[in-house]
Amino acid sequence: MTFAEAGRTYTLLTVGNGLVTQVPAVIVSTAAGLLVTKAGLTGSADKAMLKQLSD
Repeated sequence: MTFAEAGRTYTLLTVGNGLVTQVPAVIVSTAAGLLVTKAGLTGSADKAMLKQLSD
């Protein structure tokens, strides 16, 4: 493996690792936001969520 190939592989793995570690945080943040905004609405959670996502 040449130095250039090693650098390219390292860069891809580093960026990929960064993305993989952030995905769960985005999912949890989105879920928490939906729950917090649902607290102020009446009715079922599924209808409130669909309304939030469609507006």
